[in-house]
Amino acid sequence: MATRFGSSYSTKKLSRQVRWIIACLSGIILVLCGTLAMVLLQLNESENQTPPPGVALASDKPPAPTTTILTARRRIEVGEQLTLDMFNENSFLEALVPQDAIRADQREFLIGKFSTLLLDSGASITKTSISNKKPISALYIPPGYRAFTILVDPRSGVEGYAKPGSRVDVLWSFLGDDKQRQVASVVRYSRVLSVAGATEVETMPSLNNLQTTTVTLLVTENDAKRLELARSLGQLSLSLVGDSEPLQLKDNDRPVTIADIIPQTHEPEDPNYSGSIFYRDPVTGKMMKYLLDDRGRWKQEEIS
Repeated sequence: MATRFGSSYSTKKLSRQVRWIIACLSGIILVLCGTLAMVLLQLNESENQTPPPGVALASDKPPAPTTTILTARRRIEVGEQLTLDMFNENSFLEALVPQDAIRADQREFLIGKFSTLLLDSGASITKTSISNKKPISALYIPPGYRAFTILVDPRSGVEGYAKPGSRVDVLWSFLGDDKQRQVASVVRYSRVLSVAGATEVETMPSLNNLQTTTVTLLVTENDAKRLELARSLGQLSLSLVGDSEPLQLKDNDRPVTIADIIPQTHEPEDPNYSGSIFYRDPVTGKMMKYLLDDRGRWKQEEIS
């Protein structure tokens, strides 16, 4: 009797222990499943999240290195003395920057230097384009070019604003084949070499009391011939070009005529004209024709 009672008690105890172990394992599995679900949810949200403006995403490739160099703020003429306010700082890919370009941290190197080349607005400054000494002669004429002198008055000379080193267009006023006055650009973007014989702005005399003076321009050989022919057939005047004007200009050589100022109106033509009167109705815009009948009264007809 005692043996049976002891055996039954041990079996019940073992069964309770097994159930307790199973319950603990089930709880641990539930906790692990919940933790895994939360991790997967957070990963999904991070993948779908859009970064705020201004935040850069990580890239597999490192950004290309850049270099900050000095560029011309405006056009710089040959022989012009350089000052720091002539330049801007711009960053470019290092692979595109010339090896002898002046870096932004080398600005002080330009003080007191002179330009040896014509630099367009936005062009980079290189060590080969500057010199410690000013060019010996500002009247240097490159091969294929000529110095051409024209006579101007205060109006055609832009009131003296055309100075040595300036850029000008030369306008030609003439009579066309139809005997109508026309104006065309003979030469564009020509450099002024001297005014009244002065090759420097500092030595240029005052033109206030002068009725006429001379201006010498640097032009090509062919342009010199065109200017001389234009001078003999009409009148020449200068038009000042701004410092920010690009070197390459859009070609627009069509002469300006009186029709560009006063548009011509088209009048209908009647091949059998016999004293008819034409009139456009201001309300309808239709062109009307009036004829005298046998009784001396005006008869109206609409022109289609």
